Amino acid sequence: MTLPPEPNRPPPAPQPYGRPPGYGPQQPYYQQPAYYQPVYYQPVYYQPYPPVYRPPRPPLSRRQRSAALWAGGIAGPLQLLGITVLGAVGSVLAFVMFAAFVEATGELSESESLFAGLDRSGWIVAAAITVAACFVGVAFFLAGLWIGRAVMRAADVHRPKAVSWSGTGINFGVNLLLSVFLWPLAWTVLSSMFVVAMVAVGSSIEAGGADQDAVSGQFAALGALGIGLSVLGLLLVIAISALLWWWMAFAYRARPADQETTG
Repeated sequence: MTLPPEPNRPPPAPQPYGRPPGYGPQQPYYQQPAYYQPVYYQPVYYQPYPPVYRPPRPPLSRRQRSAALWAGGIAGPLQLLGITVLGAVGSVLAFVMFAAFVEATGELSESESLFAGLDRSGWIVAAAITVAACFVGVAFFLAGLWIGRAVMRAADVHRPKAVSWSGTGINFGVNLLLSVFLWPLAWTVLSSMFVVAMVAVGSSIEAGGADQDAVSGQFAALGALGIGLSVLGLLLVIAISALLWWWMAFAYRARPADQETTG
């Protein structure tokens, strides 16, 4: 007895038993399986963008060039002076901290202590001098920055703030290299000449062949040499700063469509 199919359930589909994979319930004959043909994409050749024409930037005017040189010659030495003052204060503080550390370890007696003669008022005065020196250094640095920017803004130099900060950073790096290599060499030469002159004066005095005028003349010549080298170093710092500010003003100069002063 055959039972009727259950409701809501389709009858089972006939299965192709004993047939190859190519046969199916509706295919009494063998069919070739369909193979997917590979898709070959045609290369797409993009046309390059046409070159964008940018008109060359005009050179600095004579007024702008002079303003950049003056700004560098004034701002650079003032900023370096402020940095030097801050560096001197930092060196003194580092020495004081080192001396305090050595004294705290107990390696120095009370008579050998560097702070034996300082009482509370002395420490207050030293702290006041340190704070005042820090303010002076910061004031010199900011004054140089403001003066250089004001001079360039008055001459319509493009982006005076960027020119000032870029010149300040490069100027600090260049003078740092000079202080590491050139200034010690100049100081060594000057001190060697001073020692040689002192030895020559001492030998002349011992031999009895030098009078007071000759000794005074030699000391005056040494003093003039030291002053001359100091002035030469100052002129070198001014020249380097002026050239760096002019270089930065040339690098940041405006394009023809961007002539307004910004920054």
